[in-house]
Amino acid sequence: MKKRLYLWAIISIVSASNCSKIPENNDPILGIWSNDVRNEENGYIRQEWIFNDVYLGRFHQYHNHQLVVITDFGWSLEEGAYTISYRTTDMPDDVVHMETKEDAEMLVDLGGKVLARRE
Repeated sequence: MKKRLYLWAIISIVSASNCSKIPENNDPILGIWSNDVRNEENGYIRQEWIFNDVYLGRFHQYHNHQLVVITDFGWSLEEGAYTISYRTTDMPDDVVHMETKEDAEMLVDLGGKVLARRE
C-alpha cells in the first residue's frame, strides 16, 4: 500500500511541475537603452535602462563617469505606452512610447522629448 501511495505522489508532483511554463516575452523594448547629456553646467551625465523579459529592469545614472544612482524598476505596456515605475525611489514614473527615426529606435515621452536610444 505504501508503494502505491509513493507512486501516486511522484506522479502528481511530476504532473504539476510540467504544467507551469513561463510565457516567452519578446517585447521590442527588451535590451539596453541610454541617454547621454553633456553640458558646461552639469558635465557629463549618462542614464541607462536595462529592460528584461519579466517586466523588470535596472536603472543606472552616471555623473562624470561615476555611478550616482542605481535602482530597480518595473515596466508595463498598455495601449502602446510603456510605463516605467521606479518603485524603491521617489523618482516619478516615465510614460513613453517607441519611435523609429533614421534607423534609430528611441523611447519618447508624451511631450515628445527623447528619453533614451537603443544601444
